[in-house]
Amino acid sequence: MAKVVLKKQTSQLADNLVLVPGGPGLSPLSFEPLLASLEGMNVYFYYPTGTYEGSDGGNFSYTEQRDDLLEAISSLTNITLCGHSFGGILAVDVFLNDSSNIDSFICIASPFSQAAFESVNERFSEHETNEQKTKAESFQDDPTDNTYREWFASCAPHYFAYNNAKQGEKMLFSDKVSSKAFIEAREEASQKENLLEKLQQKPCKKLFLAGEKDNLLPPEVLRKDSKHGDFEFKMIEGAGHFVHFDCPQASAEQINNFISKKGGKS
Repeated sequence: MAKVVLKKQTSQLADNLVLVPGGPGLSPLSFEPLLASLEGMNVYFYYPTGTYEGSDGGNFSYTEQRDDLLEAISSLTNITLCGHSFGGILAVDVFLNDSSNIDSFICIASPFSQAAFESVNERFSEHETNEQKTKAESFQDDPTDNTYREWFASCAPHYFAYNNAKQGEKMLFSDKVSSKAFIEAREEASQKENLLEKLQQKPCKKLFLAGEKDNLLPPEVLRKDSKHGDFEFKMIEGAGHFVHFDCPQASAEQINNFISKKGGKS
């Protein structure tokens, strides 16, 4: 079962920011560096099923993961959903299914279009090392949480800015991941380009953050997706795919400004 955990509280009247991790199958650990710089809001971490101790059972399909998120935030109000990569896809899908308690949302380096996923595949294949290939084969032969974690961590140079790759690798090695969540949701998650068209018919305030140094999804690709979904687009200089982990202060500044402008109480 998934859950949301309050990590930073301002007041009962403040806006609620819910941070949704990517992967699929990662915990919200990568959001930790953001906490110190987020202001004027209550901050929640969303833990998907399988990403915290005692939560390994259950269904991990894309639809189940989306519905789990919807259920986990059902008791909150004045929500800004902020999702990284796959988490951004979930955030948009949740909003389109039920926006009654969601005021706005933020996507961080989230791929929606076929062009975006093609960029990921092409760039990943182009720069894949022998070690990463070996880790990927180990995961395919024995798909466990440990082999998934080791494979994902070995790919840190793809996901983080060059000067932060070692820290990113260390963070991923310490994460509580769910291989089942990755295996069962990844295919359907790559077929969500239609969400952008639906967004145009259901307007709300939305922000898209992209990393200048993203090795998988360059800003020009993400800018097109954000324009298609009518997002406000901001590029964070020096950040890789894990924008918020590489540049937490700059990312938090954009989030703070966005939430303060949307008229929430504090």
